[in-house]
Amino acid sequence: MAEFLKNELPQKVIRAFVVSLADSDKILNSIKEGRDFSCLIFYLGVKSGDQSSGFKGKRRLTFFVGKIGEFENLKEAIQREVGEELSITGLGLPRFTEIGSWKYKIGDHEREVIIVYIPVSCLPEERMVIGDGKIIDFKTLTLSQLRQTIEEGTFDDLPLEEHLEMKADSSNTFSISSEDKNRRNQSLQKGLSWMEHIERYLQRKINSLIELCIDENGNFDEEKFKKEYEKLRSYFMK
Repeated sequence: MAEFLKNELPQKVIRAFVVSLADSDKILNSIKEGRDFSCLIFYLGVKSGDQSSGFKGKRRLTFFVGKIGEFENLKEAIQREVGEELSITGLGLPRFTEIGSWKYKIGDHEREVIIVYIPVSCLPEERMVIGDGKIIDFKTLTLSQLRQTIEEGTFDDLPLEEHLEMKADSSNTFSISSEDKNRRNQSLQKGLSWMEHIERYLQRKINSLIELCIDENGNFDEEKFKKEYEKLRSYFMK
């Protein structure tokens, strides 16, 4: 009976808005060049084709984090998966917030997605190591790029996995009910709206930091800015 129930229950998987604050040097360069700056940086994996899922030879984008083990809870699975996929176990368990969930099928395999928000320390691209053999690369996106990717289903000529794309309907390999499609879209929209709230808040804080770091002669103190920005980064992680 236990084995029967195990096979009947959908496999639970975690998909996360893995996000960090942009490096202070990138913010400074934008300020010097008079360009708008993006505070939040999102990390998406580039997945290779997988014969079992019907996507053999098709590279695609996915959110990081993965399956919840049989004897794990959500917190334990996130700790393990983030450590394995992004090699940041040494930073401790990132804080996370559950946003929503929905079900879908790939072929005959039913899955339940639990989408969460995970703030992490800035991950230098040259030091980022992907520990999942199915993920061959990664992309960093601003919030506006992430929204466009979720709404349109593609970024940098790479398709986003259907269960994370707002427009995606059932196909030959992917299946989702109308109810779960609505739950998916509402959950993704909720996540994006939350990220936009955080982005606006951070931009206001950074603009205040810029004013704080300009002396009476109009000179901008870069080192002071970097020091204050690190305080903001610590607050973000809380």
